[in-house]
Amino acid sequence: EKALEQANDAKLEGNKLFGDGQFEEALSQYELALQVAPEMPSSVELRSICHANRAVCFMKLKPQIRIRYFMQ
Repeated sequence: EKALEQANDAKLEGNKLFGDGQFEEALSQYELALQVAPEMPSSVELRSICHANRAVCFMKLKPQIRIRYFMQ
C-alpha cells in the first residue's frame, strides 16, 4: 500500500516535469515509480501508464541522450 502510494507520487511528479518540458527528469521519476510499485494486480494500471510515459519521454529526448540511456 505504501509502495503504491510512493509510486503514484513519483508518477505525478514525472507528469509535472513532463509538462514543464523536463523530459530526462520526468523519465527518472517514471523509472522510480516502476522500481517501487509492487508487481501486483492493484498496480497494473499505474505500471502500464509509467511504461507508456517512459516511451513518450524517450521519443522527446534528443538522440544523443537516448543512446546514453541504452548504453548504461
